[in-house]
Amino acid sequence: MHEEYYHFSENPFDLQPDPRFLYLGRSHSEVLSAMKSGIKEKKGIIVIAGEAGIGKTTLINALLEDLGEEMKTAYISSPIPDFKSL
Repeated sequence: MHEEYYHFSENPFDLQPDPRFLYLGRSHSEVLSAMKSGIKEKKGIIVIAGEAGIGKTTLINALLEDLGEEMKTAYISSPIPDFKSL
């Protein structure tokens, strides 16, 4: 629907977040900067929390893409029942 009306070449509102459509408003820029800083300063675990649909996954995907393949990362997208399982 949006593609035809706005003449988009593809759907920017897909269910799967795509870092190509990331709009870095002030708060998103601050979070992305904090994530990069946490990694640079070797802070350990970084937790991003917020309501559904505000861009957490898109920010994380953009960060992972920016880090490149030389950086080893772990991305846990859903809660694990307990710490031992982790």
